[in-house]
Formats: sequence, structure tokens, C-alpha cells
Amino acid sequence: MLKSLWLRNKRSFFIIIYFGIMPSLMGSIVSGIVIHNVDEIRSFPLVLLLAFNLLSAMVLAIGFIPTTVYSLLLGYVLGWMALPLLLFSYTIACALGYAICGWIDNGKLVEFFQEKYDIISFKKKLENSGLWIAALCRLSPALPFAVLNAVFAIVRFPFGKYMFGSMIGMVPRTVFAVYVGRNFISINSVDDLKSDYTLWIAIFLAVLSFAGIGWIVKRTFG
Repeated sequence: MLKSLWLRNKRSFFIIIYFGIMPSLMGSIVSGIVIHNVDEIRSFPLVLLLAFNLLSAMVLAIGFIPTTVYSLLLGYVLGWMALPLLLFSYTIACALGYAICGWIDNGKLVEFFQEKYDIISFKKKLENSGLWIAALCRLSPALPFAVLNAVFAIVRFPFGKYMFGSMIGMVPRTVFAVYVGRNFISINSVDDLKSDYTLWIAIFLAVLSFAGIGWIVKRTFG
């Protein structure tokens, strides 16, 4: 089964592996470019900022930088002004990532598992709570943005619920990341981080995300 799974779904596994690895590899490069040009980016007029964010949305969609890192960077560079720009970028990146991954996979992985298991019935049951599943998945900073795009596209999750739920879940984690990035300006040494409570907020968001998903699955199939 494993051999057949690999042979028939190479493209599906490629995009999951690619989006699992690429953001970590490219994130430091993109971060270095942004940090090196902080003053220039801060002086961008609004039109240029919008163009920069449109380009960023494409970069995020193809997995060249983790969204949390990008939120921290723009929070540091632009402060709270970054928030609407980030949400604009993430909306486009969600749609693009879903479309690209769906096109590459073309439903092959679901078709393969449907031959052995009733995946479609399983998926339909979860779709009743689809909006909240998408929102809870996006809420956790621990779940990679690009990988989730790929997974939702591969399982053919309803696009409307995926997009709306994604935006609901991305808002709190993006607000949090911008807040942390904005405060980088006031950090002068490692000692300034020792009493920082931001780690506990990140842990809380992750626990809330996983607990919520677990509760929905248990309610649906329990």
C-alpha cells in the first residue's frame, strides 16, 4: 500500500514536504532582506506598501517565509500599521496557496484513500463544523500556514469555509505577532526577554487550537 500510495501521489507528497521545509530555509533570507532595508520600507508611500504586500502575498503563498516570522518583521518595521496590510496579504496568500496546491494534487490523494476508506463521508461530517476547524487550525502559531493551505486544498475542503475560517483564526495570532514585533524596538538585551509573557500567550493559542479541534472531532464522531 505504501509503495502504491507513493507512486500514485508523488505530487501531493511533494507539495506537503516542500511547504514543510521551504519556509524554514527561505525565512532567514527574506528576514535578512527586510531587516537590512528597514528604513527604506518605513519610508514607502501607501501605493508602494500595497504593492510590497501584494508581492509578499505571493511569496507567502509559495512558502518562502513563515507567516509568524513575517508578522513579527512587519510589526517591527511598521508597528500597528502592519496589521491591515498583513491581513490583506494573508487573505490573498490563503486563496493562492489553496488554488496552487489543489491544481497540483488534482484530487488524487483523496481518490486513492477513497478506494480503501470512506474518506468522503468522514470529510462531509467534519464539513458541518468546517469554518471552526479552519479557524482553530489557523489560531495556533505552531501549525505552519503553507502546510495548512496544502492540506485543506488536497482534501478539497470547502473553499468558502476555508477562507472565512482562516481569516477568523489568523486575526488573533497576527495581532499578537505584530504586538511582539512592535515591542522589539524596546528590547535592549536578553534580560529584557526573561520576564516576557509572550511565550505563554503563544502556548495558550496553541493549546486552545488543539483542544478545540479535538473537541469538534470528538463531538462529531463520538
